[in-house]
Amino acid sequence: MIDLYTVPLGATARDFFAAEAEKNYSYDEALLVLPSRLLVNHARRSGRAQTVNFEYLPNRIVALNRQLLDLPPEVKLEMISRRTQELLVGDLLHQLAKLQGLDYFSKLADKEGFVKAVTGLLGQLSRSGSTQEEITTALLEWEQRNPAYVMKDREVAALYNLYRNKLKQKNWYDVEGLYRLAIAVLERPQAKLPWQQLYFSEFYHFDALQRLLIKSLSRHCRISIGLMYEPKRPEIFAAVERSFGYLSGFAQLHDLQLEDSARKPDLQHLTAKLGAGSCQTMAAADSINFIEAGDSEGELRAVLRSIKARLQHGAAYNDFLVAVRDFNTYSGIRAVCDEYGLPVTLPQTASLSAQPVCEFLRLLLNVAAGGSEAIAAYWRLLKCGVVKLVYSFDGERLNRLKQEYLYNDLRQLRKAVRDKADTNENKQWSTDLSELELLLDKVQRRDTAAAYGETFKTILEALALPVKAGENYKNGRADLLEVKNIVETVRQLAEVLDTLSEDYQNGGLESVPLKAEEYSQLLLSACAERQIVLTAADSEGILFGEAANLQGLLFKHVYIMGLREGEFPRSKNENWIYNDRERAELSGVGVELDNTACAYAEDKFFFAAVAAMATETLTLSWYRDDTAGASAYIEDVERLYAAGCITKSRAGRTGWQEALSEQELLLGITQTDTCHNWLLERLGVDWTLRSSIERIREQGDSVYKGVFEDVQLQRAVNEAVGGFFSASHLETYAQCPYRFLLSYVWKQQQYEELTETVEPAVEGSLLHDVLARFMAEHLHEKLTKYPPTELISQLDDIMTSVCDEYITGKKIAVTDFWPSQRRKLNLLLRRWLQRELVYQKEWEPFVPVKIEWDFGRNGSAPLALEVNGGKIYLNGRIDRIDSDGNGIFVTDYKRSQIPSGSELTAGLDLQMPVYLLALAALETQNKVLGGGYYSLKEAKRKGGFAMQTLGKTPFTTNNKPFSDAEDQWLAFADFCRTTVRGYINTLQQGNFPPAPRKNCPEYCPGKDICRAYGELAAEGGEDNV
Repeated sequence: MIDLYTVPLGATARDFFAAEAEKNYSYDEALLVLPSRLLVNHARRSGRAQTVNFEYLPNRIVALNRQLLDLPPEVKLEMISRRTQELLVGDLLHQLAKLQGLDYFSKLADKEGFVKAVTGLLGQLSRSGSTQEEITTALLEWEQRNPAYVMKDREVAALYNLYRNKLKQKNWYDVEGLYRLAIAVLERPQAKLPWQQLYFSEFYHFDALQRLLIKSLSRHCRISIGLMYEPKRPEIFAAVERSFGYLSGFAQLHDLQLEDSARKPDLQHLTAKLGAGSCQTMAAADSINFIEAGDSEGELRAVLRSIKARLQHGAAYNDFLVAVRDFNTYSGIRAVCDEYGLPVTLPQTASLSAQPVCEFLRLLLNVAAGGSEAIAAYWRLLKCGVVKLVYSFDGERLNRLKQEYLYNDLRQLRKAVRDKADTNENKQWSTDLSELELLLDKVQRRDTAAAYGETFKTILEALALPVKAGENYKNGRADLLEVKNIVETVRQLAEVLDTLSEDYQNGGLESVPLKAEEYSQLLLSACAERQIVLTAADSEGILFGEAANLQGLLFKHVYIMGLREGEFPRSKNENWIYNDRERAELSGVGVELDNTACAYAEDKFFFAAVAAMATETLTLSWYRDDTAGASAYIEDVERLYAAGCITKSRAGRTGWQEALSEQELLLGITQTDTCHNWLLERLGVDWTLRSSIERIREQGDSVYKGVFEDVQLQRAVNEAVGGFFSASHLETYAQCPYRFLLSYVWKQQQYEELTETVEPAVEGSLLHDVLARFMAEHLHEKLTKYPPTELISQLDDIMTSVCDEYITGKKIAVTDFWPSQRRKLNLLLRRWLQRELVYQKEWEPFVPVKIEWDFGRNGSAPLALEVNGGKIYLNGRIDRIDSDGNGIFVTDYKRSQIPSGSELTAGLDLQMPVYLLALAALETQNKVLGGGYYSLKEAKRKGGFAMQTLGKTPFTTNNKPFSDAEDQWLAFADFCRTTVRGYINTLQQGNFPPAPRKNCPEYCPGKDICRAYGELAAEGGEDNV
């Protein structure tokens, strides 16, 4: 029998259930089931009823009734981890590819992200409540299915069946399988349960498997469910609707009447009317406060200041709740709370993957892997934290060897380092380096997961890191926190190594050898899932929690942080394997899958439930910047009250008199008295600025945002820049003004070590020189007039000559890698020649007429452009010009990537526009027909800009921009001049913000100091050839 109790927003059936359990049952006869660890711990402190989470139930049911599963006694059921699932899915994908091919997913099968996504989908299908046969039928007999996706459905169905059958064959089960086992047990009348009554409270949603389990449990004991639900407020309770609809079909319904909580009137109004549609506004909202900040740290500090002020006026720690949607949005919460002296329920943690010991093990693996990366890993190994702790030699000094000689062989490098250590006056260097070399030799290039695990446990034991850390503590070279960190790291790493071995064994892959680099990535992934607790949480402190885990509690003072667009509610992208429309269709035939609408409904419920927990004050906060502002939930709250009655404050700087932390006090004092101040003498005269730089940036354009407002500074910058600009200069500014400042004003160059491979820029220059010399011998004629073998021979000879020059000039180092790279470049040039012959044959009557055409260089005239009453001059070199006798077409060689068509109209591709403008102005006897790029890597022409009058070409041209203008060329030229003038104008006004519009290149000189560099993927920049 099931009783379903509904309670209004802000209420809970939990206390009602606990009182009933205490009155009617012994402690072991009733269970209170709650959805989160936080709520379970909260209920256990009262001691009124035995309390567990939902996952306890299937585990306990299966354990008590194993004999009902009809399994032989010797068969052992194995619960597999998520990683084992992923390993198994990856293996099955390869099997499926061999058996029948993967036509739809063939290009994704080897991608780690794909395996994770597919594993997640298989879990969702298993939790949909449908059987394996029903899921297979739904996928294979999808009515009115788009034929383009039928292959996808077949492959998903095949993989799902392989996966489920494999688990059955091996007597393994995942989380979903555990629920199925428990449900199967409960179908038996003789199933034994120790409980007479189960209470479920604070759940807003039960998935299909949980609902089936509850229904099966009801055949053996009484079930009472408390659900926060109001049918007249669908906007708030959309996330609850599905579970309520299912349960109400067979449960006895009760409207639980509870005493009203002692909320302030304006908070009671919010609890009763939020999401109720049109309602009368309330004239006062004295208990509700809004805080807006300029950044996440400013928001956190404003909230903590408010809490501390209330504590100073008599509030207790347990009066407060601080809720966020996701802790991952905020970093360093515990550290800032410690600064304000506030005890909180959050521990201070650090990621295991970021610990030096983990880095040390991965460096050993990367050295063992061999290849070009092994040498770089060896250099880092010599100076890593663990080596510094354990060994006496100076890894930094040994690293200086790489500036003296280019080492392209690991054995040669290790011998050089050994010789250097042997000749050092400190003989312990040689001994210690020998010990490190022995550890390196233990790590194999290929080994099983279990073997790698045993090797690293042996290495960790030999290093005795906890003992070394303890010795450092005794000698005053380390504090207790550092010792604790190392001890806990070693302990957890041992667990991780064992777990990885078990995962491969459970997946039936224990004999599969792994490459060292594969195990290195596996180790990193496993360690990233673990946290080291540096300082324990204070269970009596202020409660910090995620909104999803907090239903059914009451606090005098509630703070909800992060109410910002895209954060709460969170932005949710559609699943890329099955999108929302497809998921809706599958749900319609019984395969229940959540979609983005479900996620938004959940967030709406979470916000309302947490807001309703406040009895005396409710503070809602967010930070606003250029990318996002306040959440829509703020407007939802504002609509309930008269305009202007909610107190709104802007987080800002405080004076030293109002300081509530040491940091604030120091900042306030140094701002008050900057003359002969003893604090400034100890902290540095720029300490005030350093402490508040982020806030200064948020206040508007300034030198700290890369905007030079000082006129003299602007003049000095303009003098340094000068009046001559190349297209690459302008493109650099367009893509990132700050990179332009570093490269062409400060003239910074990134430090480069000698490398054993040819850098892309050198490759590009080499290819450019080869093609220039080759085409110089074939101007005003077609290559097709010569036999291909003769052309190949000529091209190879020029390539040999140019390579010899580069080697003599030390632009290329002859290493073990050079012959392979030389062959690759030769092949690339031959592919170009093959494609060029096709182009020249089909592109009549165009022939190459000029190469390396300069403007503004080597005495040639530049392109002049008027800007702000003065003139600037553009220069450059055009790789190649083709002509049909009347018009001309520009070609610019690119080693690999070329600008997309959209980059031209976005003002990011300036090379082709500048070249075409220069030709039109300086070669007036010819009509400019357009220009394009030639990707040597693809041996293909594409991109750029072409006039409609160019006519048919054997390659794709970009002739759409400005094609609807009365005069396409005039419209294009006007756009290009306006774009260039706009960049020059902002440049001359001193605007150099770190605001990249394309992926930051690896070679950017500001990569180590730019705050924006890490925000964009470093994909590498385009190179001129």
